[in-house]
Amino acid sequence: MTPNSDLKMLRAGLLICALFVATELSYGGPEMGARAGTYDVGADPWEATIRFKASERASVFAKGKLTKDGNDATGSLLIEVHDADGKLVASSHDTLGYAVVFWYPPRSGEYKIQVHNNSGQTKRIYLCIK
Repeated sequence: MTPNSDLKMLRAGLLICALFVATELSYGGPEMGARAGTYDVGADPWEATIRFKASERASVFAKGKLTKDGNDATGSLLIEVHDADGKLVASSHDTLGYAVVFWYPPRSGEYKIQVHNNSGQTKRIYLCIK
């Protein structure tokens, strides 16, 4: 083997190791798997109670969705996550058009997710929970 081919083999091995590590680190989310959908959210928040595994990264992403009827998708969005005792464990900033939150559940169990639309009008929201 030449020094150049040894370097190529080393690079290939490092790339494979990096892919395994990245795949392992990206695992997480609800016990029943990721979910996504589009929902109409008005004055009352969208809510769901979902079971998450302890110490595995979890995330919620909400984004205003443009619609044919002129829904401008720039409503103020806020995400809150509460544990089974009602304690707030994660929340996003109140932002225009989108909101995202990541957390590592301290224990396996049910977590209540709320997506608030503070725009004063019903908005079509794309929501992804992982």
